Amino acid sequence: MDVMAAGGSEDPVRKSVKLSDIFIHGVHALFATDTKPVLVAETPLLNNPLAEYETESEAFRQSPAYRILKFLNTRELCIMARVCRATNYLISTRPELWERVDLSSCSPFSTTDDIVIPLLSRNPLYIHKLSLRFLTQLTNETIRYVANHLQNVTTIDLEGCSRQIDDSGIALLGNLPNLLHLKLAGCFRVTTRAIQQILSGCPNLISIDLSSIPAVNDAVLEALGTHPAIQKVKLNGCAAITDNGLITLASCRQKAITSLDLGYCDRVTDAGLRSLAPLVLNLEHISLYCCQRVTDEGIGHLVSHCMKLSSLNLSLIPQLTDVTLRRLAFQNHLRASSPPTEATFIPPRLKQITLYGSRQLRDGGFQMLQNCRNLEVLDLFGCVNLTRDRAAWILFALPKLRKLNIGGCPLISQQDIIDLSKHFTKVRFSR
Repeated sequence: MDVMAAGGSEDPVRKSVKLSDIFIHGVHALFATDTKPVLVAETPLLNNPLAEYETESEAFRQSPAYRILKFLNTRELCIMARVCRATNYLISTRPELWERVDLSSCSPFSTTDDIVIPLLSRNPLYIHKLSLRFLTQLTNETIRYVANHLQNVTTIDLEGCSRQIDDSGIALLGNLPNLLHLKLAGCFRVTTRAIQQILSGCPNLISIDLSSIPAVNDAVLEALGTHPAIQKVKLNGCAAITDNGLITLASCRQKAITSLDLGYCDRVTDAGLRSLAPLVLNLEHISLYCCQRVTDEGIGHLVSHCMKLSSLNLSLIPQLTDVTLRRLAFQNHLRASSPPTEATFIPPRLKQITLYGSRQLRDGGFQMLQNCRNLEVLDLFGCVNLTRDRAAWILFALPKLRKLNIGGCPLISQQDIIDLSKHFTKVRFSR
């Protein structure tokens, strides 16, 4: 394709080409052997229009070209490489542009192993972050290449790659000792054995996302507990997890766990949270989204012990009442002459609270939020008892609030939200 064809001609035939097809042809054009620019071989370096960029890596990062190209994702870089030979040469020879390979915006039906593997083979040792999320046509062949050649990769996202990638492919990721972050959410064909192999082969792994994997059970939590570096664990939708597995994880990784997502873990109860709370004193984020068997009692134990909490998700908990908000709102001022009473501490770093769909909260409970002075994000979507006046009062009482979601509240109209947004201009309202 010539420069005019790639640069935006008004040809109606070219307009009808699908963007996914452009991406596929762009990859082949970028890495085909016959696209090597002749001008570099036949002309002196001083006459090369890209000579200013053929310097050391740090110098290139200061160049205008890098400052522009760094905002393009992998798909856009491949399309950009088709503009002319100069951009093709620049994009294909600068490893700095390939440190982050994100193909999540590509068509999940046309992006196959034949597209992804040649792209990764261009600069495999320079790739640090790789995202292949929702590319359902990929097979174990791509995972095998990643495990064998991308030895410096630190972040891998395979969310939703579940159609053809199975246990034998995922287990190969245990060959990546530098891996720090791994996301396997929705890979339902992964088994306990593969997860254990990954944990044993990746000693530096900090965070792992195992959401919606049916095979995740207490045995996986035991393996996570023995891992030397794990800090952040997402177990959303892992229905086989019980209180015993949760306690095992916390007991082995005391003071190391900083983030824990237990959404839709229906077998987690107040007893598990009561045993968990004293063991995760450095916990900063926890999600109990739609945990049907959790009540105010279990949440109270977490709030009273985890003083470093900055984010708390209590959405769609049917038994959540104003008692929890009272625990969040009051500080228990300890005095030497009086022992501590009921656990009603407020975590001083609490910046985000999500109470989506909390139908039992009343006006008195919302009033208790006034003492959460450090709140920056508050989600009250679907709280049926929240009124316009109470929402305005919350906005007055929380000076650091920057985002408020009060949509889905039947007592607050869309016009009320518009009026509030005019008075509180620093707050972003979600509807």
